[in-house]
Amino acid sequence: MNIARTLSLLFSTAAVSVLLTACPKSINPSDPVGAPGPLPISTNVSYLTVPFTVQLKDIEAIANRAAPTHFEDTWHNTITIDVPDGIRFHGFHSSVHTHQIHKEVPPHVDFQVSRDAIHLAGAGDRVSINAPAHAHAREEPGGLTASADGNVAGSTTLTVTPDFNFAPSVDVSVHFDRAVINLPLLNRINLSGFANSKANDAVNSIRPTLAQEVSRAVDLRKKAQGAWDKLPGSVLVPGTSDIWARFTPKAVMLEGPHAANDIVTGVVGLQTGVEILFQPNLPASPPHISLPNLAPVPSDRNFHIFLPVKAQIDELNKQLSTLIKGANNGTIDLGQGYVISLEGVALFPHGNQLFLKVGFAIEKGAFLDKISGTLIFVATPKLDAAKQNLSFQNIDFTADTKSTLKGAAVEAATVILKPLIIDELQKRLVADLAPQLAKAKSEANASVGQLKLPPPLQLKFNLEQLETQDLAVYGDTLYVDFSASGTTEVTF
Repeated sequence: MNIARTLSLLFSTAAVSVLLTACPKSINPSDPVGAPGPLPISTNVSYLTVPFTVQLKDIEAIANRAAPTHFEDTWHNTITIDVPDGIRFHGFHSSVHTHQIHKEVPPHVDFQVSRDAIHLAGAGDRVSINAPAHAHAREEPGGLTASADGNVAGSTTLTVTPDFNFAPSVDVSVHFDRAVINLPLLNRINLSGFANSKANDAVNSIRPTLAQEVSRAVDLRKKAQGAWDKLPGSVLVPGTSDIWARFTPKAVMLEGPHAANDIVTGVVGLQTGVEILFQPNLPASPPHISLPNLAPVPSDRNFHIFLPVKAQIDELNKQLSTLIKGANNGTIDLGQGYVISLEGVALFPHGNQLFLKVGFAIEKGAFLDKISGTLIFVATPKLDAAKQNLSFQNIDFTADTKSTLKGAAVEAATVILKPLIIDELQKRLVADLAPQLAKAKSEANASVGQLKLPPPLQLKFNLEQLETQDLAVYGDTLYVDFSASGTTEVTF
């Protein structure tokens, strides 16, 4: 289509003078109005870590209370006697039938086994156990004695069941040096063998009690429950007054425990949804969910969050106004004397949308009086993160702009010129955002240190990656959106 020829035909009819008389010489549509509605911005699944530490000396104290310090037993000397039951007659095969009885006869031996304090030491996923032990025996009557020294030694795992209880796999044995009592006319009594057997029985008998006591003292469930109950809620995203981060816990995990030297460490992990919401008031809290059992640790253990940073809109407008002028001072020559002048451009964020306010003028020498004013377009910003530039898509007149033009002779002209103007806007308005993005990234980096969780939870966020995502309007503000990820540490 020859635009200049079409315009010439439009304005060369007999009726054009009448139309031009009624045509406004200034086009100024109203700015978009209306309050912005709530807007969900993003949802991520993130991982929060709640570290815990247990002193091995505290578990030592539990073990020393639970394990007996000594026990006593008696070895009885027994003899076996065949007692006749009678004679069974079977001719030449008759026989005497007996049954055996066991009878205790003097002397007997009294045993005493004792242990010293239990000592624990950590190494990876196991805890070593060590305690000196002593055994003493005395023959009664007779008074012969024997003593032996030994050791309680072994290790235990730090296994935790899905219901947060410790279920240690204890591998402990007791060994004494060889010691005997020589009884007159009888066999030698092996003190170490008897003491080993009895001491091992005693150690095995306390395993269930020890597991319960350790579970009660460490109380992993309480640690997980505390964070789980305190997490649901919303906080403002740093640097904003109407953008919220809402946290919804989804699962709980356990990393560890691990032992090193005198300390057992581990991490209670919380997998949580992180919603970023635009709205003026505090979002409703998510529904409370009871603490679930422990789930497997996910492969992604990073915390992810969307961080909007306010764009420097004044700087952008200066750059766009320079770009709209271009090399020919903003004019578009249509031929046959018709000229469009693009006289300025400004971004106007409002109601979760971005608008372009473009100053313009249409003229043709002395024949057509200059018609000027403002055209307002709705547009979608497009950020090319790799090239670090800003352009615009989906450009179209606002409803009020269309209404303002309606009925005027210039409406036909602007309808014809609209594709041309939009094409020129898309070509010319490609802004270099490198300086802006560098500054915005610096602000995003600083805001990471201000990230908060619902009180009384305290968050330490170790940023590992910060990537530019997009430009978007939330409410009446243009933001540069960043995706931040890293590791966390939560205390309360």
